[in-house]
Amino acid sequence: MSKTPTVRNISWIAYVVFYGLIVLLAWLGTYISSLNFIQCLLPAILTAYLLSWTLRSTLGKHQQRGMQLIRKGDFLNAIPHFEQSYTYFCEKAWLDKWRFIFMLSTSQMGYREIALNNIAFCYSQLGQGEQARGYYHQVLAEYSDNGLAQAALRMLDASRG
Repeated sequence: MSKTPTVRNISWIAYVVFYGLIVLLAWLGTYISSLNFIQCLLPAILTAYLLSWTLRSTLGKHQQRGMQLIRKGDFLNAIPHFEQSYTYFCEKAWLDKWRFIFMLSTSQMGYREIALNNIAFCYSQLGQGEQARGYYHQVLAEYSDNGLAQAALRMLDASRG
């Protein structure tokens, strides 16, 4: 288990979409087989989770790899993965905006926002406070209500003395 703290704000609308998918899959199962809804529910749940994991692992592969490295405490090597994730989702802004549909992501924050926060976090863990501050300010420039960046900046400012 990682000792590195992580924050995950969830989007309730994403859960509605996800569980709606499960119901739809179970209903389709009753339509194409002789099984009843309850019998189709477990395969529908497993299919939805497998689909969700596959989509997030492929489309969000840089984010996933960066998080693996953070869990190992390898902050320096995690940074390029988060930078790649940020670039990818800037190029595919529609995918980041509609991630709860196309990636079945339940995160309230978009992948770009998460990537910037993670880059800043990595720099802060490496003792490079000025780089961290720069990225947290970039987060706030793009996402002004990001409480994580606001709190991190207050903490970095307090540690300055």
